Parts: sequence; structure tokens; C-alpha cells
Amino acid sequence: MNVVFLAAGFGTRLVHIIGDRPKALVEVGGMVLLDHLLARVRCLPDVERILLVSNHHYLEQFRAWQRGSGANDVEILDDGARDAESRLGAIGDLAFALERLGAGQDALVLAADNVLGFELGPLVDRGRATGSSVVAVRRNPDLEDQRLRGNLELAADGRVVAFVEKPEVPIGPWSSAPLYYFQATALGRVREYLDAGGHRDAPGHFLAWLHTREPLQGWEQTGPLLDVGNPVSWAEAEQRIAEDPARYGLRPA
Repeated sequence: MNVVFLAAGFGTRLVHIIGDRPKALVEVGGMVLLDHLLARVRCLPDVERILLVSNHHYLEQFRAWQRGSGANDVEILDDGARDAESRLGAIGDLAFALERLGAGQDALVLAADNVLGFELGPLVDRGRATGSSVVAVRRNPDLEDQRLRGNLELAADGRVVAFVEKPEVPIGPWSSAPLYYFQATALGRVREYLDAGGHRDAPGHFLAWLHTREPLQGWEQTGPLLDVGNPVSWAEAEQRIAEDPARYGLRPA
């Protein structure tokens, strides 16, 4: 299995706080976000390659992080984007990474601006047990928040039977998270999706397209996911990690 971190965003909602640096290198709970995620990935038993897709603007900052952290197992890719207007989008970046990986293997794909309060092994296990691609999901009672995310309907066996990205009228109580286990067959469809004019950015659009073509499972998160996407969520993440550091893989201060 391969791992792909999508880290080529420009962090426009946080730039006035974090300055000119990528969100993946923002410190939360005493660690940068990328190190939080790598600690979870390195617990998985059979990872062959770890790729991180950066834009060109932040490339040297990721390389400096790599030198400082000793993360020599991470292959840093430059997608060539120099500003927000030239970005490839999340699915465009996934396609870019897949060109380097080649065909025939499954992959765990993660956004790089989250802290996880759970292990990733059970998500991967679900994909291998079912032979399906898998998206992490949570029950979300907040109607307004449902409109901001991937929204889906699940069958009793966990199969995704409907998926819409950021719907005006949500179809169910489940929201998706930016954690995906893709079978090799699904990864082989990424270029087909893009060539057909698919949305290049929000991955939910790809999942909405994919689930009508091959099986897609929803895996309910076993703990919280802290999205560090704006100043409010950053402050909330700091507070929640301080309250329960062990849940996020940290030792109490």
C-alpha cells in the first residue's frame, strides 16, 4: 500500500495568522500537523511509499521540514503551482502523484491539515475485507455543517448508496472526512474522471462519481478528527488536544 498526502493548498484562510507557510507545517499541540499524521501512518504495517504533494511556492519549506525532522521516508513532489490561481486541485494533485506511483496498488489518501484522534488501521482493514474503496464518515447532526461537506447515505452494510458534495439540501446524517482508502481500480479511474471534465478540487465530487461505478464503503470514525482549516478550528484543536492529549497520540504535559 502507498500513502499520499495532499498538501498543495495555499492556506488562504489562515495566512494572516500563520504567515507565508503551508497549513501542514502549522504547529498544533506542540507538533506540526504533518508530524501528527505521519505518526498515525507509521503505525500501519505494510506501507511501501509515502508521497507528499506540495505546490512549488512551499516546496522549500517542506524540504526544510524534512531535513529537520529526518523524515527521509517521505517523497516530496512539486506540482508546479506558484499561486492559488494555478493550483491543480486535490484530485489534480492525486492524479499527479499517481503518475509517479504507477498502477496496480491501493493507496491511503489524506488531507494534510488534520489531527486524528483514532488509528488508521481499521479503515484500511475495512477496504481489504470488503474489496472496496473506503471513505471515513461521521454522524453529523448539524444541518448547516452538512452543507459544507460531502454528504452521503449508507446502506445497512456500510455501502455508500448516494453521495453529494456540499449539498444545499442534505440527503442524510453522514458527513465524509478527508481520509480515503482507494483500491487500485478506483485509482485507475482518476484520469478517466478528470478527462471527462470532473471537478479537480474537492475530492467529494470524485467520490460522488466513483460510487456509481464501483463499490464504495463508508467507515465510521472511531474518534474525533480536528480540521485545522481556519482560525476558529485551529483554536478549538489546540484546546481539545490540551484537554485530552493521549487521545491524539501525545503524552500529557
